[in-house]
Amino acid sequence: MAATKGPSFTIASGATTSDALDMGASPDAYGGFAGFITPAALTGSTFTFTVSVDDTTYYPLYNASTQLSIAVTTSRAYGFTADQRTTLSPWRFIKIVSGSAEGGARTILALYK
Repeated sequence: MAATKGPSFTIASGATTSDALDMGASPDAYGGFAGFITPAALTGSTFTFTVSVDDTTYYPLYNASTQLSIAVTTSRAYGFTADQRTTLSPWRFIKIVSGSAEGGARTILALYK
């Protein structure tokens, strides 16, 4: 099945953390969030993720003892590995955290499988 365009994450100018992506009341068991596309301008070079069940309290996302972290650059498409998708799949709300404060508003396109 090909990836399809989903909603976007937005990181405000000067911020590190995006708005939340709501995966819905019943997220896909294998991880419907399959990847993302970075914009043409990006300040941070690493993305991590925070997750929540209630869109109020967010926690850094770990796979066992390692924080889920992806090295990123501009204008690229990134697909999650099966392990990464399994780590993301239980969470209703997901935010992207850039490793640096963004120098302008950034829109990151979510991809679904």
